[in-house]
Amino acid sequence: METDLVFTFVLGCLFFPISYMIIFNLLKRYNYYALSDTDIYVISEQLVSIIQAFLACVSGAIIVYNCQNDVLRDKYWLTNSYAIFGTPYFYYDVGIMIMIYSHLHPTPEDISWYQMSLCLLRDHSLMLLHHIVFPIIYLPVIVWWRRDQGDFFVGCLYLIELAVPALSLRIVLRQLQMKDTKLDIINGLVLIVTWLGCRVLIFPFMYWVYGRQCGAPLWNVFMLIPKKCNIGCLLLIVFQIYWLVVMLKIAFKTLFSSAKTFNHTNKFYMMKQS
Repeated sequence: METDLVFTFVLGCLFFPISYMIIFNLLKRYNYYALSDTDIYVISEQLVSIIQAFLACVSGAIIVYNCQNDVLRDKYWLTNSYAIFGTPYFYYDVGIMIMIYSHLHPTPEDISWYQMSLCLLRDHSLMLLHHIVFPIIYLPVIVWWRRDQGDFFVGCLYLIELAVPALSLRIVLRQLQMKDTKLDIINGLVLIVTWLGCRVLIFPFMYWVYGRQCGAPLWNVFMLIPKKCNIGCLLLIVFQIYWLVVMLKIAFKTLFSSAKTFNHTNKFYMMKQS
């Protein structure tokens, strides 16, 4: 069993960097759109993020499908396996972020990676905190501390990654100077919908499913599960709602600006006709 866990972890350590190198070299070799080196670095990183999100969502869907008879006690091997396989992704991504940051902010040769990391931490502290601390917490919780209970709910949490492809595409579009285009606006709406469904509403859904199995109404489920689970879900959903509000503000601002531009253009056209 321990050998399988080590093998799965090593496989994850190899898979994500190799995927990045393959994508990077393909974009470099078949560069039909005259992408800059910075474009290729960023796009490669985001495509690997999409691959990771796809694997997490597929794993989550399979786990949920196979554990719906008894959402607390049903087990499926993929639950722990993907947690171990996916953990190296976060630290791989930190390394890629440092590499891209060093490319975008050239410094004297005597600056070490440690000093460069401190600069990155200063500029992107929230993202780095998430990538470094989150796996340290969730890996032991999923693999050891939950005592093989609640595979269904872990599968639901994997489905949170469904919002990542739209988020990564948003970064790619900005890198390609396609901000506020029709594709960017549509992608922004998709991001909001997936974020709402898979990062906010997924939590009341899990409470409802557990309550249905126990024969308890939704408002009583909070009293049936441990306080630490309620606190953990509360912390997660607060952050997700915060970012949803931020995205909604950006969306309204973008749509309002687009409508305003359209009105000005329409008035100018009517003036020319008259």
